[in-house]
Order: sequence, then structure tokens, then C-alpha cells
Amino acid sequence: MMKRIVIMILMLVVMFSLFGKTAEDYIKSAQAIENIDIFKAIEIMEEASEEFPKNADVLSLYGLMVSKGAGQASMLKAEGMVSKAEKIFTQALKIEPNHKDAILSRGILRVNVPKFFNKLSKGIEDLENIVSRPGLSNDDYLLASYYLGLGHEKKRESEKAVEYYKNIVRYGADSPFYQDSLKRLEQLTNKSAEELIPSKDMEVQADKFIEQEDYLKAYEILTEATKQDSSNIDLYLKYLNVIRVVSQQGYDERTYNDVAFMTDLAFNVAHTLRRIVELMPENEDFRLLKAEVLSQLPFFVKSLEEARDETEWIINNSMLGKNVRSATALKKRIEARIERKTLTDQFVDSEDLSQKEQLIAKMQFDKTEAEEPEGMSTKVTLSLGFGDYIAPQTAVWVEDMKGNYVASIYVSGFSAAIKEKQVHLPTWAKKSVFEDSIVKITGASIDSGKHIFYWNNRDKENRLLTRGDYYVIAEVSHWPHANYSIQKVKLSLGGKSFYQSTKGDLVISELKVEY
Repeated sequence: MMKRIVIMILMLVVMFSLFGKTAEDYIKSAQAIENIDIFKAIEIMEEASEEFPKNADVLSLYGLMVSKGAGQASMLKAEGMVSKAEKIFTQALKIEPNHKDAILSRGILRVNVPKFFNKLSKGIEDLENIVSRPGLSNDDYLLASYYLGLGHEKKRESEKAVEYYKNIVRYGADSPFYQDSLKRLEQLTNKSAEELIPSKDMEVQADKFIEQEDYLKAYEILTEATKQDSSNIDLYLKYLNVIRVVSQQGYDERTYNDVAFMTDLAFNVAHTLRRIVELMPENEDFRLLKAEVLSQLPFFVKSLEEARDETEWIINNSMLGKNVRSATALKKRIEARIERKTLTDQFVDSEDLSQKEQLIAKMQFDKTEAEEPEGMSTKVTLSLGFGDYIAPQTAVWVEDMKGNYVASIYVSGFSAAIKEKQVHLPTWAKKSVFEDSIVKITGASIDSGKHIFYWNNRDKENRLLTRGDYYVIAEVSHWPHANYSIQKVKLSLGGKSFYQSTKGDLVISELKVEY
């Protein structure tokens, strides 16, 4: 019902807009409605052709609308519409013999109709006319190439079809015809995608996307290109730069849709740096870069020891003092991370409570304090015990005594970024429903240690809360070892001062509020 009302409104708008209109007005009106009601669009362009019978643009679009309508009509009616559309295109070309859109649309029409219509050869002739034109836009070139491929397939001219499909794969990675062309190429040649697309052609595609600052598509193409050509140092250097740009973009829709993307990125940068160093083993700068990057990658890449080995190579072989100093400092940081991993492994393996508490005392890696806001505020101190390979996901928020969500005080960045897919902090996710103000309090992940936050005593609507009893709640989730804790402490606003603390567990050692 709603769709019918929308269509009626659009039709009324179109009808009222056609009184005393120019050819361009008719064209815009038809294009606005063609995806909703192609037959109404045909009526509009038929009227336009009567008003402007010598206008090639009008006739070209009229023919296009009729040909599209044929695709939605019955077989009996479609044959008549195809014939009508072809006549309209021919009429347009009598007025303007080189009209690009009329020739292109007529060529596509002739190639698309069943072979027994005997229009295939003429359709290919039309489309070859288009692709041979100088200054043709890339979109029109790809469109004509795709239908030339289909046309030659119908004529069983496989070699010619392959050449046109290759043009799309080579120059149209972002084209809507790319995937189908690749599939048809695989069927026609019995070759895989990797065999069909030479790495040099992929690099050309990637360069175009880099120029357009579409680094994500460049990354995807170069990932495949480096698999084909593993000895091209220039290709790897370009790939490394693209990875750098993509990784610096931080949490975005890729994180939201597929966390595996970030995992692949980590493995790919490690592989790329290893390969660059293999190809240029004497280049100290890249050895140092490799050590720096590998030392910061997630634990699952298992690159800490390799990073340390690179620093040792530089220390033992470099003649440059600055490189030796940088490698020495980096080695110290890497060994601290290795020690952290060792502590985590010992904690996980131990079944002795006193030993776990002793290990937690050594795990106090981090200490932070947020800036205190002006006016009344509540100080929240969160002490984290257990430290995993990476910092946990954490949320601190306020609820009223009935359990209704009031406001968030702190949320770690990753948890806020993946939104409805949030499974690490299920209670906070359900309570907050990712309200808009969360972005204002999202911060870098905090680690094992003592952390101080300040709440401005305002709810999510920024209304000041002067009196009442509330709960401050902290939720912490570790990965990969899945240690989890949620703790809460009561807070009373309205008096001269208030202090409350709760002892937690091995994950949240303490949660304290001061007003």
C-alpha cells in the first residue's frame, strides 16, 4: 500500500511538471520514474517525441525506455517493442548520425535480443563503432566492451569475447560487469582468476585507485598481485604503503562488518615486511621497520621473537650508531612484551590462587587519569587485575536503582566501533543501545592497572542529576583467554560527600566512587 502511494505521488509530481516543459524537463522526469514504472516513463518520452520530433537526445532516450520496457513485457509484446525501439534509435541517428547514446543503446538492444531476430551482427557493428571512438568515457567503454563480449559469445567467437572481457577485468575493477566478466573468462579459458589477471595489469588498476585515494580497493588488488609476483620489490613497496594508509584509517565500517579484515591486514603487513627484507637483506632501515611493526602486531601473528631477532641483527651488524641505538631501545620494549606474555601464560596455567595474586601484582602495566570536568563531578577509580596478551574491552556506566541506563562514563574504542555486533560487553551493549553520546566518552583501551574517570553527574540527555541513588557499573572482557567480570558500586548524589568501594575479583580488583 505504501509503495503504491509513493508511486502515485511521484506520478502526480511528474504530471504537474510536464506543462510547458523543455526537452530536458521531459528527460529528467522520465529518468526519475523509470525504476519505479518504466511504462509511465515510456509514456512521458512518447509525449516528448511528439513535442520534439527532431531532438536526437529525446528520441535516443525514448528508444532506451522502450527497449527497457521490452524486458518487462510478455514475449509477444516484447518482440513488437524491440522493433519499435530499434526504429526510434534509427530515427534519432538520421537526425544526428554520430549520436553516441543512440548507437550504444541500439547496439546493446541488438545484442540482447534472441539470436533468431538476426540483429546480432549489426549490434556488434554498433558497439565496435563506440569502442573505437577517441575520448570515450571509461564507463561507456566498459559497457560497450561487456556487450561486445556477450555478442561474440553468442556468435561462438570465443577468442574475441575473451579479449573484450579481459578489457573489463583489466580496466574496470570497480565496474558492475567485473565479476560476471571474470566468471565468463574462467569458463571460456579454463583458467583461474590469478592466471587471467597478470600482476602488472593489477598494478595498473591499483595505481588508478591510489590516484583516487581509494586505498581499500588498491589494497585488495595488490594483495592478489603480490601473490602472483613475489619477487617484484617495487610492487611490495607500493603494497606496504597502501597497507600503511589503510591501517591508519582506524575503526570504520570494515571493523563493523568484518573483524576478520583487521586480522588479514595484520598477517599481510607481516608477510610484506618479511618479503621486503628477504629481497633487500642489507637494508637496515627496512629491517628496523620490520622489527618495529612486528613488535606491535596482535599476539596471534606470533611475531615478537622474530622482531627481537631483527633488532639483534642490527645491533650486531650495523655500522650506523643511530640504528644501533634505535634497535637497542626497541629490543628492550619487545622483551617487555615477551615478559608480559610470559606472565599471562603463567597466570592462565596456574591453579593456585596465591600465585595468581602474585602474578597480578606484576601485571600493573598501565595507569591513567582522565581530566576532571568543571563543576560537580563523581570520581570513579577502576583497578584492573589480570592482564592478557592485549588490553581488554572495558565499559563504565551509570544506572538508576531500577536498572535503567543513565549514561556511559568510559567505553574502549573497539567496543564502541563494532556496535550491534558487540559480544564482548553484552550487559553494557544491551543497556546503552549505543546512544549518540557514547562517541564523546570513547577512548583508547585501558590495561591492567589503576584508572581514574570523572562523571559530570549528567545523564545521556546532558541533564544535571542533583539528588538520588545510582549504581556505577564496570564490565571488562579479555581476549583471547575470555576472562570476564562485571562489578557495581552504589553512589548517592545530593549530600556533602560520598564514598563507596567494592572489592572485586582477579579481573576487576576494585571499583570505587567518590562524590
